[in-house]
Amino acid sequence: MLKLFIKLLKFLLLIILTIIISLKYYEIIYFKPYISYINERYTQGKREVYFTEKIRDIVSCLETSELGKDSPYISNAIARHFVYEFIEFDTKIKWHFHNLLWSKLLVYHFDKEQLFILYIYLTPFELVELDFGLENSSQYYFNKKISKLTTKEFFVLLGMTKSPIMHSSSNCFTK
Repeated sequence: MLKLFIKLLKFLLLIILTIIISLKYYEIIYFKPYISYINERYTQGKREVYFTEKIRDIVSCLETSELGKDSPYISNAIARHFVYEFIEFDTKIKWHFHNLLWSKLLVYHFDKEQLFILYIYLTPFELVELDFGLENSSQYYFNKKISKLTTKEFFVLLGMTKSPIMHSSSNCFTK
């Protein structure tokens, strides 16, 4: 019985070691080459993004919402952006796999402040001339800086990030 337990324990340790090595390999091949690019985007975003504590509080509430702490909203949104930009995938399962790993690696490599700036700066909208970002979209949709938005206006922008094409001026209120 003891020999069987030791064999099982060795097998489990081998599986755990294989998983750890595989994750490190993934990190080195698919994530690390882009860290400097992500840092550049963060630096750009930090220069261009101006926000209030109210907006920071609203976005940080998303982190503790029903999505839970194991699946932070902000890192998932950023991961989605970079997976589409950097990774080639041909099936949904591969996209979900990459998105999950990127989300975890972003949290591991970047602090909450950096992730918050990246989120504000990289949030996608459908208008080509905007490129992306809540700062640009607040100017476009409300003709205000993001720091001047009301709470309701900010939530409208956040809602539009899920499906900006449905809420665009060309599609809004049409039948």
